Amino acid sequence: MRYRQYCYPVRLILGQLSELDWIALLAVVLLAILQAGAVAGASYFDGTWWLPHGGKGFLNHYGVWAILVADPCALIATAIAWRQFKVAMMELPAGGNPEHSLAVLRLISPYIRFVKLRGNGIHLYLLLVMVGLLGWVNNIYQTTDPVRFFGHKVFDSTEFMYGFLANKFVLFVSWALVYPACGFVTLSMCLSTFLILQKMKSQRLMRPTVFHPDGCYGYSALGMLNVCLMVPFVIAFVVLFSILITHARLYASIVVPLVFLTLVFLSVSVVTIYPIVSQTKKVEGDLYDKLRFQSRNVRSLDFRTQLSFGVERLCFALSQGSPYSKTSRAMLAVLRAIPVTITVVKLVLPLV
Repeated sequence: MRYRQYCYPVRLILGQLSELDWIALLAVVLLAILQAGAVAGASYFDGTWWLPHGGKGFLNHYGVWAILVADPCALIATAIAWRQFKVAMMELPAGGNPEHSLAVLRLISPYIRFVKLRGNGIHLYLLLVMVGLLGWVNNIYQTTDPVRFFGHKVFDSTEFMYGFLANKFVLFVSWALVYPACGFVTLSMCLSTFLILQKMKSQRLMRPTVFHPDGCYGYSALGMLNVCLMVPFVIAFVVLFSILITHARLYASIVVPLVFLTLVFLSVSVVTIYPIVSQTKKVEGDLYDKLRFQSRNVRSLDFRTQLSFGVERLCFALSQGSPYSKTSRAMLAVLRAIPVTITVVKLVLPLV
C-alpha cells in the first residue's frame, strides 16, 4: 500500500531507534528540547508563564511538561520493547529440533510482517493516527473556550497566539505521530506475543527445560519482554494523569482514554504471556512430582541415574516456575505499582 512510505515514525522505532543508533537517539532528544524551548519561548512572549485566577500558565501546566518529556521516552521505550520482542522470539525454547525451529519461524513470520506494516497492520496504524488527529482537533476546539471546558484559562488557548501555535504543533507531533506509532507497535507486539505463545502451546512446539541457564525454564526473555511492553503504557498513563491533575476536572476526552489505557495496561501485565505462565507452572509441578517419586527410590537406582537425578534436583531448586527472573519480577512490581500509587495520591491529596 502506498501509505507505508509515509509511516516514518513506525519505521524509526523499528529501525534506527531499536538498533540504538546514537544519531537517531540524539535527534529524538534534540527535537524534544527544541519543542520545549519553543513552547517556553512562546509563553514568554505571550506573558503566560503564570496566569491569574487559577489559570494554567506554562510553569504550572503539568500536562504539557509531561508531554514534552514523555514523547522521546515513549519512542525509545517502544524501540527497546521491539528489540526485546525479537530477542524473545529468537530464544523461544523449541528444543533445538530443526523441524520445530522451522515450524516456529513459520508461525512467527506473519506477525513480524504485521508489525512491520507489510500486512494488514497498516489499517490499525492509520486508525490510531485518525484517533490522534481527532484528539488534536478536539483540543483546538476546547482551547477556543478553555473556561467552558476546563474551568480556567490556559496558556495555549486562542487568546494567546504564540502559545497556541507552539503547543498545538507539539500536540500534533505527540498525538498524530508519536503515540499512534508507539501505540501501534506496542499493541501489535502484545497481541502477537499472546497469539504466538497460544499457538505454540496448542501445537506443542515449546520445549521448556529445567536445565536452561536462565532459571526460568527458558522463558526469561519473555518475562523481560512483558516488562518492556508495559513501560510505554505507564508513560502514557503518567501523561494522562498529569493532564487530569492540571485541569482538575473530569471530561470525556480525558476519561475515555484513561479508562481504556488502564484496561489495556492490566491486560498487558497479565494476559500477554499467560499461556507461558500457566505452562511454566505445569512444567514445574510435573517435574516436582517426578523428582519426589524418584527420591523415594533413589538408593535402588544405578549410579548414572542417581547422578542425573541429583543434577536435575539441583537445577530444580535453583529454578522458579515463572518466566520472570528476580530482576524482571522487581521491575514488574514497580511498573504495576506506579498507576496505583498515582491514583491513591490523587484521591488522598487535594488537587493542585
